[in-house]
Amino acid sequence: MKSCLLVIIFSLSFGKIDFTKHDINISDNGIISLHSAEINGDGNTDLIYSSIENNSITWLENKGNGNFVSHIISSKINGSISIFPSDLNRDGKMDIVSASMYDNQINWYKNIGNGEFSKQTIINNVKGPWAIHASDLDYDGDVDIISVNDYENAIVCYLNSGNQDFRSKVIISDVNNIWDIYTIDIDDDDDMDLVTRTENNANNTWYENNDNEFFTPHKITDPINPDYFQEAYDSDQDGDMDIFPLLIDNKQIIYYENVDTNNIVLHEIISDQMGISAITRLDVDADGDPDIVTASYNNSSLIWYENTSIHGCVDVDACNYNAETQWNDYNCQYAATYFDCAGNCIDTLDCANNCGGDAHLDNCGQCVEGNTGNIPCIQDCNNDWGGTAILDNCDICIGGNTGNIPCIQDCNND
Repeated sequence: MKSCLLVIIFSLSFGKIDFTKHDINISDNGIISLHSAEINGDGNTDLIYSSIENNSITWLENKGNGNFVSHIISSKINGSISIFPSDLNRDGKMDIVSASMYDNQINWYKNIGNGEFSKQTIINNVKGPWAIHASDLDYDGDVDIISVNDYENAIVCYLNSGNQDFRSKVIISDVNNIWDIYTIDIDDDDDMDLVTRTENNANNTWYENNDNEFFTPHKITDPINPDYFQEAYDSDQDGDMDIFPLLIDNKQIIYYENVDTNNIVLHEIISDQMGISAITRLDVDADGDPDIVTASYNNSSLIWYENTSIHGCVDVDACNYNAETQWNDYNCQYAATYFDCAGNCIDTLDCANNCGGDAHLDNCGQCVEGNTGNIPCIQDCNNDWGGTAILDNCDICIGGNTGNIPCIQDCNND
């Protein structure tokens, strides 16, 4: 089990991060499934949503700076209740899995490139699909589909046998009022567990994956432990996981800032948007920090809450540390070794006038080593440092300060 928070301290504030509200005009209402994903490979994160009122799935191409272009994927879905982005065929392009509750189907919209999709019905006779999720539940390399089936009060896994051929397996029965389902490895045993959330988060449960297809339920008693949330995200880039964002009572958006392992702070982002039916997180404007987009069931528009965090360096030892920083941009600047941030030497100068250098005076009084390129002088045969005396062919120390001259050969060449 991942380590739980030992002490929880609530501190209600109106958020140290400010958000600016923008409308994204669309032509659909009835949206209860909204996700972010990179659809067309241009580097911008796009939006996808389904409308049960218009029986449609749409993707909004992010053109940057909060501008979106609408593309209808399908407008002939009989009860488009839930979608989920997933690269189902592992071809590197993001596909969309869709549940339609009135014709009891799960469809795969294959991304064929350039923002175009090809529909394929992959599962029939689904008993009232309400919420779906896609994940490799059995760790065989294929993406499986998990569905909350309302008509049979069950969670059913459709295991992918390869090439998008699925077999159904009821993994949890007798469940009610589930509004959301997702997968996380809660207990760090290298398989995916399930987490379900009910309306108003009144009875959230995680299901321990014991052997791929067998699950043990555990009631979630710690309601703000990031380990249990698909919204777990390091929202301020301080190295620990926060919960960002979280929708409460379909009108309030909050986030929990994980200050340290003993302190979680609740921040309110918005409290006056009634009837929020879907929410997702993405970096709309590609400025590095996470924004929020919401849908309201009765409105034909989305709302983008632009994160206007102050970006900067959070390391107090850095020269450009900013105590007002709300988003760590990892652009900290540090003083060079042996210098302060103003460029002043805070160490000793060596003989070559280098701060913190290791050049030194040798026995000849010359500055050597360090960055000088000089080597220390040595003693000659007369024990004079830096002297020029040498041993001649008779092994006599001559020259230098000795006063001796070299020996010479006699007529016998000795």
